[in-house]
This record gives sequence, structure tokens and C-alpha cells, in this order.
Amino acid sequence: MQWLKEILIFLLFLALSSLVWLIHARDKQLQQSAVAQSEPQEQEVAVQDPVTEKKLQLPVEVMDVPEDRTMRVFPSSVSVFVRVHVSDFESASADDLRVWCSYPTRPSDVLTLHTDVTNERILGVRTVPEKVEYIIEYPSSEN
Repeated sequence: MQWLKEILIFLLFLALSSLVWLIHARDKQLQQSAVAQSEPQEQEVAVQDPVTEKKLQLPVEVMDVPEDRTMRVFPSSVSVFVRVHVSDFESASADDLRVWCSYPTRPSDVLTLHTDVTNERILGVRTVPEKVEYIIEYPSSEN
């Protein structure tokens, strides 16, 4: 009979411990919700800034031309379309970009254009046209 009393006491202890734990957890939850209600709520509103394109006209630079030669590209300037957020539209300018091509290392009809962007607010760039034709002029050799 003693063992039955011990089991009942143990079960009663478990029930009381669980009840104390539940009351403590509920009290803590009520305190947290009261604090949250008393603090001003800041709502984060995600305002999306739409993206647009801006057209710029830039000259084409030719890199690595040997000193004894002159190179001309056609067209000499190209349209560059830059993607920017609407809020950055006015600040995007030709000073933020450079359009260039390299002196050809092997004969070809056209050269591919490259762009360097210095403004991190510019999201994307495309050039029209993407390639240019060229003429290499050699110095005249008079004998």
C-alpha cells in the first residue's frame, strides 16, 4: 500500500509542476503581448521603385592602337540604353559610362563594343549597335 501512496504523490507532483509551468508560460506570453501593444508599431512598407531606360549618346573609344596607325570606327558614336530606377533617372549621365573596342588582333569585318560602368546605380546597359565597322589607316610611305 505504501507504493500506491508514493505513486499518487509522484503523479500529484507531476500535475502541479505542469500546472505551474503552464501558468508561468501564459504569464510570460501576456507580458510580451502587453509590451508589444504599448510600443508604437512601425510598419515597413516596401515601396518599389520602377525601372526604366535612359538613352545616352557616347563616342566609341579604340584601345591599343599602335602608334604608327590610325583607326576609325563607324559609327563613331553609339546609342547606349541604361536601365535605372526612376528615382535615379536624372543622375544617370554619359560620365558614368565608357564605350570601347580593342584594336583587332586578326582581320575581321566588325569589332564588338564593350562598356565600363562607374555608377553602381546603373542596373544594365545595352548598346545600339553592338558592333562597329572600322578602317585602319597606315602612314603613307614616300620614297
